[in-house]
Amino acid sequence: MRGVEVIFTGQVQGVGFRITTQDLANHMHITGIVQNRCDGSVLAVLQGDIQQIFSLCKELSSRFTIDTIHIQFLSHMKKHSQFSIIT
Repeated sequence: MRGVEVIFTGQVQGVGFRITTQDLANHMHITGIVQNRCDGSVLAVLQGDIQQIFSLCKELSSRFTIDTIHIQFLSHMKKHSQFSIIT
């Protein structure tokens, strides 16, 4: 199990991005959080199988107009037991 921080830019706010991310994460057994940021991007902290995490990012790219996906691997992170939307 790996942990990553992902920042999505593009048309990712006000279009159902966070709920779609939560639905996909739950289906793929990924835990963590997703949150809108003040600059118009979306932050996701994801925990799970790295291939599933990459699949989630690819699926989001096929559903939304995403300009960039910045992925940073985390060496330490709080363990999440579920996936949550942070408002």
